[in-house]
Amino acid sequence: MKKTLLMTKSAVFAALICLAIFIHVPTFNGYVHAGDGLIYTAAMVLPFPYCIFSAAFGAALSDVLSGYAIYAIPTFIIKSLNVCCFYFVRDSKKLITKKTVLVSVLSGVVTTVGYLLTDTILWGNFTAQLIRTLPGNILQAAFGTILFIALGKVLETSRLGRRI
Repeated sequence: MKKTLLMTKSAVFAALICLAIFIHVPTFNGYVHAGDGLIYTAAMVLPFPYCIFSAAFGAALSDVLSGYAIYAIPTFIIKSLNVCCFYFVRDSKKLITKKTVLVSVLSGVVTTVGYLLTDTILWGNFTAQLIRTLPGNILQAAFGTILFIALGKVLETSRLGRRI
């Protein structure tokens, strides 16, 4: 019963993450979405490996559905690494602490570097990709952290906290 419940919660998070990325706002040479904030939240409330599945599968599926299938495998890897960043701060009683905010910033750096490397492999010319993708990826990372803080505070205030 407990495993079925965890699988269900994981699938719901994957669907929410997929939808949150699918509904995006275009920016520079990319887009901003609410998915990273949900990924960070899933990393804090779901146990491993369920949170990794939710983040990686939900984000990769959104890439496929959005017409960015070429990014699905890199996204699967990058979002898995995002969740792994949270591994050492998961023991805290609260969702939002100085450590979790710092780790969400670190996770944003992982995303930025991951997609920079992906674009360099796919399209070549590291310097051109750095100039082309860095502003949008930094904006996405910042938005993900801000949304994570907001979601975490709402969950803590509503006393759901770890009970999701």
